[in-house]
Amino acid sequence: MVGVWAAAQEAAPEVPAEEAAAPEAPPPAAPPAPPLFEEPQGDVITLTTGAVLKNVQVYRRTAKTFEIQITEEVMLNLPRKLVADVQYDDYEPSRRRARRPQPKKADRLVGTKLKPEVHKKLTSPIPPPPLKYKDTDLVTILADLSKRVGVSIVVDESIKTLAREKLIWDLASKPGATLMTLLQEDMRKRFNELVVVYQYDKILVTTQPRAAEPAS
Repeated sequence: MVGVWAAAQEAAPEVPAEEAAAPEAPPPAAPPAPPLFEEPQGDVITLTTGAVLKNVQVYRRTAKTFEIQITEEVMLNLPRKLVADVQYDDYEPSRRRARRPQPKKADRLVGTKLKPEVHKKLTSPIPPPPLKYKDTDLVTILADLSKRVGVSIVVDESIKTLAREKLIWDLASKPGATLMTLLQEDMRKRFNELVVVYQYDKILVTTQPRAAEPAS
């Protein structure tokens, strides 16, 4: 029996020392931490005027209003009677409601406190002809929009002090565009450092640092 065991030992292949002492595989890396805020895909809201708001988020619904999140800092209360249809994405804002930062007072848009005729002009299609600007500064475009739509648009002094090349805007409006879609979508894509503040009877366009300042 001892001879059989010895023969088996001689027949067994030798294992190299480096293989025998090979280290164990490292443990799998921990999954990345979830982001602080989940990015919504965006709801699509069609108004009774035919205007369409895209890439916004219906944050809360009540019997009379839709509370709409325009940006992380900007909200808008829109009366239900002005909304014809809402196409929802698969994102539920209430999942992050407890962690959501509160908007600054200067940035909060409250549609129900707008002067009724101002709200109507803001959400109605801009009268023809279509807008078309080439190599034009923002201040000139806003002045033209103010006259055409009949809504007072105030440009803060903090914008007028910016270099002209930072204010150039090549703009061509789409059919059915409203003043709201131009300000909240087109202008924000071109000038993401600017903020639109809706007041009772006028609209203020300012910079983010200026909007964050406490009201005097």
